Amino acid sequence: MELNQRPLSLQNPRLKLAASLKQRKYRERHGLVLVEGERVIRQAVFYGARFKYFLVHFGSADPGALEAAYSTGAELLPVDLDGLRKVSDTPAPQGLIGVAEAVPKDAELLDRAQWIIVADRVRDPGNLGALIRIGKAADVEGIVSTKGSADLGHPRTIRASAGGYFGLPHLEGPEPDVLARRLINSGWRVVVAHAGAESDVFSFDWSGRIALVIGNEAEGPHPAFHNVGDRVKIPMPGGIESLNAAVAAGVIVYQAMHARRP
Repeated sequence: MELNQRPLSLQNPRLKLAASLKQRKYRERHGLVLVEGERVIRQAVFYGARFKYFLVHFGSADPGALEAAYSTGAELLPVDLDGLRKVSDTPAPQGLIGVAEAVPKDAELLDRAQWIIVADRVRDPGNLGALIRIGKAADVEGIVSTKGSADLGHPRTIRASAGGYFGLPHLEGPEPDVLARRLINSGWRVVVAHAGAESDVFSFDWSGRIALVIGNEAEGPHPAFHNVGDRVKIPMPGGIESLNAAVAAGVIVYQAMHARRP
């Protein structure tokens, strides 16, 4: 029946609201985020994302993603390609864009969890989203992004997380030095990924409450974490100087997951 409806005008209030969510100030003002990509939408639905509505180009939307969108009970609003492009954060929209409630910060995460990732001033939304995706895949209990990191609700962060944004508890915005002190005072073992470390990830003791710190792409972790934590490295006998932050996190997280299993 939607095929017979007229596409929304580019001036339609709900289309304009969706387009505004590409900017952080409007995401924070409305408490909403954009969810784009067929697989991302299906995974977000699986994790219980609360969708307000979907913008759909019925001529190009993936049937599986449409089915997932229908299952939420949210309204499906038809748009033409111009409307889709106005809202999309990608150069080639896939036909379906969701508007969902932002996931609230988990203020009790550091009191409850035993195993988290700290994204310290990770500025690229793609890298931050990849850390979320890795953390959720490995059953890490949450992620903390320090002040200076990309926005967890950025469309590219959510897309790179493969929908994991809706399934992994998070805390956002603490200053690195404040967070470092709080972790130590609360009994956490701070473990800093650093190429110059003496200990390697395969021989390190991963027991206890672990906060794994993945640092800024250019500068590495804040000195506050070095002052209170242990440093670990990934052996690279092939001579490569360093790995991408997300790749390094994947190696470390899965080694830690293996070591932490009973």
